[in-house]
Amino acid sequence: MKIGIISDTHGHLPGIVHTAFEQVDLILHAGDIGHLDIINELETIAPVHAVHGNIDSLPIRNIYPASLDLTFDRIRICITHNIVTYRYYTFELFRSGRQPDIVIFGHTHKAVFESFRNINFLNPGSVYRPKGGARKSVAVINQLKQDIEPEFIYWD
Repeated sequence: MKIGIISDTHGHLPGIVHTAFEQVDLILHAGDIGHLDIINELETIAPVHAVHGNIDSLPIRNIYPASLDLTFDRIRICITHNIVTYRYYTFELFRSGRQPDIVIFGHTHKAVFESFRNINFLNPGSVYRPKGGARKSVAVINQLKQDIEPEFIYWD
């Protein structure tokens, strides 16, 4: 299963995303969607699972939850928008009895892939106004497995 991962679109979806996600089976959106048209356009590429972010208002907040747990090929995925720190979010997961293999998040507008206490944390970056000198980006997971290796696709 090939998965496209996107976040922080803020109502913008550049054409390069269509190219980057051309062969994906599924798209995960980690919030700050900005407008429902974004989800509609992404669904022309592949089915979409999404969460709302801090800039999203109604009706997006009524349609998409703040956090979403999914399992594909025995890999447990948690999607959320904003995590304070890996340590704090790991504690919150433990407290709620959730044990994801990967947490997909957004909010920082910076692409990152790091592991903390046997959980992979993946932020695809932002397609709209990246921060801290980062470039616009999305991520693709070419093969969903325990030791995933995401591919980041960057552009200016």
